[in-house]
Amino acid sequence: MKKVFFLAAAALLSYSACNAQSNKVKEAEQCVVLRQFDTAKAAIDEAMVHEKTADDPKTFLLAAEVYMHLAEAGTVDNAIELAKQYYLKAVELDSIGGPKGKKAGKAAKKIAEARETLAKLALNDASVQYNNKDYKKSLEGFLAQEYFTDLMKLPVIDTAIYVNIGITAMSSETWETGAKYFLKAARLMRSNPNADVADAVMTYRRAKYCFEGIKDSVQIENTLKEAFEAYPQSQDIIIELINYYLSAQKNDEALGYLNGAIAKDPENAQFYFARGCLKEKNDFEGAEADYKKAISLNSQLYGANYNLAILYYNKSLQIKTDASSERDMAKYNAMMEQFKSVMKKSIEPFVAAAACAPDNNQKIEVLTNLQKTYYNVEMYSESSAVKQEIEKLQ
Repeated sequence: MKKVFFLAAAALLSYSACNAQSNKVKEAEQCVVLRQFDTAKAAIDEAMVHEKTADDPKTFLLAAEVYMHLAEAGTVDNAIELAKQYYLKAVELDSIGGPKGKKAGKAAKKIAEARETLAKLALNDASVQYNNKDYKKSLEGFLAQEYFTDLMKLPVIDTAIYVNIGITAMSSETWETGAKYFLKAARLMRSNPNADVADAVMTYRRAKYCFEGIKDSVQIENTLKEAFEAYPQSQDIIIELINYYLSAQKNDEALGYLNGAIAKDPENAQFYFARGCLKEKNDFEGAEADYKKAISLNSQLYGANYNLAILYYNKSLQIKTDASSERDMAKYNAMMEQFKSVMKKSIEPFVAAAACAPDNNQKIEVLTNLQKTYYNVEMYSESSAVKQEIEKLQ
């Protein structure tokens, strides 16, 4: 029992010292140890304006630490910005020194130690706020970590700092900040021969995603091109770049990258499929060849099977349309035979597409076109069977 009483008394004495200490800086120090940050704030606020401590760099370094703790607690608005200001004030006072400059630079070691402490506190604050899903405050914390870390003039900056800022900015939809820091991280990774390629590629893709958030098509393209130049072997980047050009209807640019991609990876079915999509409007034979090549490399590639079927289907309909204006019956009959012949070519890829359709709705869409195909080529029993299959799926 005496031991318990002694510990309780010690705590009481510490608390008394924290509140009764005439030196407000020491009082604030003790309150930080006891994690009584509101009390520490009151003491350090007074110390920063007191004539005996207002010109001491250590006063403001402690104030910066107190306010970083308050940022985590969320009890003071702009706590992080105030912490930065107090740190800078400490640096300024140390450069000036005391009367006649006798003490200039004497706090340099403590300033260096404070930078490291403040960076750790900022990281801790950012992590707490992120876990609380307060992404705006978390972003402030991560930016403060970068600020204090940058002041250390380290030879190598940990890219995790930039990535964390980017992810938090993305979570808070602060797109410009996210894009900026993802690019900073990606470029640092690019300059490091030991960096993980997959991480660097993902970081570039995240930067691109942030630029999409602000609808900056120029930066989307520039980011993907930069990533491709850095990691031309990455299929993810090639596909992202090609898809961007396809969506932007920049077919010539997309075709150029696709040709390059196929040269580097001639066994990639997706590349042939994508190139087939580009060729459809102006190059029937080229599109047909690319879709067939894609299917030969991956028979379960839904898009290639379906697009090849549609390619034949639409081609046959165009022949039928042209035949309708033909006045020569012999030519008309020949064209109608050609119509049926080309349409029959769509049956096999339609059947294959139905077998590997990714979901029920797409399968019904394929089967509906297959039913029409059977009917148009006068395969009525097959058309009826497919109709029954569609009814079962609906």
